[in-house]
Amino acid sequence: MSTTALNEKPPVRALNAVKAEPRIIDPARTFEALVQWIAEKSAAEKAPGLVMGISGTDSILTYLACARAFERLGKPARVLGIHFAGGPEKSGWVIDQVFPWLKEQAPAAALEIDVSVDGGDDQIRWGRLFSRAVKDTGKAASLAANYYFTVGTRNATEEHLGTYSQLSSAVSMMPIVDLFKSEVLDLCAFLGVPDVAMRKSCEIDCDCGRFEVAANYLREVDLVVMQRKGLLARSYVEKHMPADVRATVLEYVMEEESRNAFRKRTPYKPDSSLAVIRA
Repeated sequence: MSTTALNEKPPVRALNAVKAEPRIIDPARTFEALVQWIAEKSAAEKAPGLVMGISGTDSILTYLACARAFERLGKPARVLGIHFAGGPEKSGWVIDQVFPWLKEQAPAAALEIDVSVDGGDDQIRWGRLFSRAVKDTGKAASLAANYYFTVGTRNATEEHLGTYSQLSSAVSMMPIVDLFKSEVLDLCAFLGVPDVAMRKSCEIDCDCGRFEVAANYLREVDLVVMQRKGLLARSYVEKHMPADVRATVLEYVMEEESRNAFRKRTPYKPDSSLAVIRA
């Protein structure tokens, strides 16, 4: 594939926003910014609690930031993480290695295991998550005191490629949507997230939509996405990525952009009223 394809569908962005080199985040300050934003937004919107699924590095980072935020708000027990175990066995690397670590980091926050979802049906998992958000609210209870805001764990790479469930757009907040996947891993490394979670983020996982290219060239995908978004000069990508790898990654990125473009256009709505007035 010609490298001129790197300039196809150029974004509308001021020229001075295009950087000669990729941005390098400050992990400590970035995590603090996440925590503070979640705390401020939750307080402003009167969020009674926050709930999210726990499956990998994106959700581990989000959960920990939410837990820290609600500690500041004086409601540390009102953050809930749910792992969908996908079967009757309450075991696996998330439960055996990540849950104990999270309990050490945020002892007052809650964790649950849901074994009702068998297999990799992401739509059912989202349905269960939204259902759990209001499960504690009975007819006689105060809704404002018992339900949870559902939190999404979509990162900037997924946001650009469209590799996310439609149902994930119904969440109440998306704290890490401006962080690329490689930056999520940098933050997780800074926080000391268990190695198994870091390794799993670089493995093929069809259930979560991570196939060969995304698994094998995680940081390269981010560089091409940054270039496609107008955040990074094409010359950097060409200089720092072998031509064959660049072609493979670019093909993957453009294919995902095309395949998932509808997600950013939905829900489709009429351009004008379809109501026909009776004469």
